[in-house]
Formats: sequence, structure tokens, C-alpha cells
Amino acid sequence: MKKIMPFIILIPLVFTGCSRAKELESRSFVVSAGINNGDFKKYKLSLGLITPLKDNLFNSKETSVESNEPIIDEKSQIGNSKSFYLGHLKTAILGTDILENGEIGKFLSCARSNPNINVKTIITSYDGDCDSLIKSMTQSENSLYLWDYYQNNVAFPENEKTDIERITREIDQFGSTVIPIVKQSDGKIYVSGAYIYKNALCGQLDENELKGLMFLKGYYDKCELSTEKGEFYIKSQKSKYGFYEKDGKIYVNVKIKIDAQANTADYKDCHDSILNVAQNDTKSCIEKLQKADADAAGILYRMKNENPKLYEKYLNMNIFSNMIFDIDTEVKISGPNVIE
Repeated sequence: MKKIMPFIILIPLVFTGCSRAKELESRSFVVSAGINNGDFKKYKLSLGLITPLKDNLFNSKETSVESNEPIIDEKSQIGNSKSFYLGHLKTAILGTDILENGEIGKFLSCARSNPNINVKTIITSYDGDCDSLIKSMTQSENSLYLWDYYQNNVAFPENEKTDIERITREIDQFGSTVIPIVKQSDGKIYVSGAYIYKNALCGQLDENELKGLMFLKGYYDKCELSTEKGEFYIKSQKSKYGFYEKDGKIYVNVKIKIDAQANTADYKDCHDSILNVAQNDTKSCIEKLQKADADAAGILYRMKNENPKLYEKYLNMNIFSNMIFDIDTEVKISGPNVIE
């Protein structure tokens, strides 16, 4: 897989003429990048590369460079025999030191100003030196691209991943966001939970609480949900909000609708197990977000659209952490091979 995927990505470029082939040979294609704070107010960039070789072959390797910016600049290229090209960047991994220092804004600014970087580049985080993670990814047969990990894992929804475009939008609209956490264990790379970010790292969601965030956003669909009664496929999921004021407090009614399918005929007794997971994960997520005072679910943004008068009344007040939530979950469940 490691050797096939780079070939698929770059094959359109290989057969565009000899001059293009020579240009390819002078470049190293960055497919993953880890960013940490380095020495002397510089950044340490750990890069997962695909380097063209002779006879249309490609080699995966890892290197580290220093840069004045949290993305490759011209000075970081000095001393390298090949230039770094970011047009095939798939994943950027931000070290927790970047999050703790509130430097996401600088990274996003640099990334968006580079015309070669795709706004759909996946953003993740890592607690430690990203160099070790990039090395593991480069040596792995299947994990060079984290987007491939997301695509082939039905244990969580595709919308659990985030990218440059989404983080930029959520910070602009919500004032905060969450960034999935990459972990290593026994040589395996996986994603579990997320850091809460509001101007700086301010909290953490575990994997269940991250699922709760997906329920709040209405994103938990086309994937599996684990319960005490087994695995269920969530065909669709939506969330509807209502806001009202009582005794000087803001109440939020969240109606979560879930359409699930079981893989067993004994599915009628499974209704409550799905409902309980959704309720518990959502409530736990809200508690974490309120404790961090980070509205990463966009509750106030929804309030602005659903009840603009109430929103305007409390516009200049910090009300999110004191909102009172009522979670109402509705589950529709069917058996296997049911035609509707």
C-alpha cells in the first residue's frame, strides 16, 4: 500500500514529458507534516516525504528541518538537495506545545496563504515530538495517510475528522474547535478523543465524549455505534435545538433523532441501549465544553439563528458555561435487511 498509493497520486505527473520528469526528480513531495516548537523561537518540522526515484519508482522517508514559520519556508529548504513540495500534503499534525502556546492561528494563516496547500488537509494533534510519529507513519505499510485511516474505519463518523477549512470556520464562528488526537501503541497508529481549543489548549474529550460532540452537531451517521447490546449501524442522525429564557437563565433543548439498524433479529430490546449511549456521551461532552468555557459545538451560533432576539439580549454576556441543557433523544431502530 505504501508504494502503490504514492504512485497513484503522482502518476499523472510522471507521464507529462521529460522536462516534467526532471522537475519531479528535483522535488520531495510532503504528504505529512508534524509541527513542534523548536529552539531559538523557531519551529521544528517533521516531514513524511515521497521522493521520486529512477524508473518511475517512489521512496517514502522522513526528515526534520527548522523553520521560522509553522510551515516550510524558503530558509528551511537551504541545505537540502531537493525542494519540498506541499501540493500533496494530506495531514498536518500539531504538537501539544503548539496548542498550549495558542499558535493555531499562525499555522492557519501560513497554510491558507500557501497556494499549494489544500484546505481539506486533515489536522490532528499529538502529545509529544511529532518526529517519532512521522517516522512510525513512514515505516508503516498502511498508515502514511491518516485520511485513509478515517476512510476505512466505520467505528466513527467521517465528520469526526477535521481539516484546515473546518478549523478556520469553527474558530471564526464558534470561537473554539476540537482537534482529534493521534496516538501510538505497540507500533500501531490510531485516533482517539480530541483536544478542546479556545485561544489555547483548554480541555480534552475522550472518545465517547467526542461521539457526544458528533451527536450535538448532528454528524453521527453512516457509521457504527457500540453499546452494551452490541454494534449498531447508524443510518442517519439529526439534532434540533430550541432556546428559551426562564428566571434569568438560558435553557437549551436538544432533540437528537437517531435512525439505527441492527444486525440481529432480536433488535426490539436494544432501543434503550442506543438511547443511553447517546444521552450519556452527549451530556458528558457538554460538561467538558462548559468546564472549558469553549462552545466547540456551536450552541451560541445556533441560538443566533434559532432565536435572534434572545441572542441579542445576551450578546455581550458570557452565558455558555451557565446554560442549562435538556437532552431529548429519539431512537428509531430496525432489524437487518429491512426495506422501507
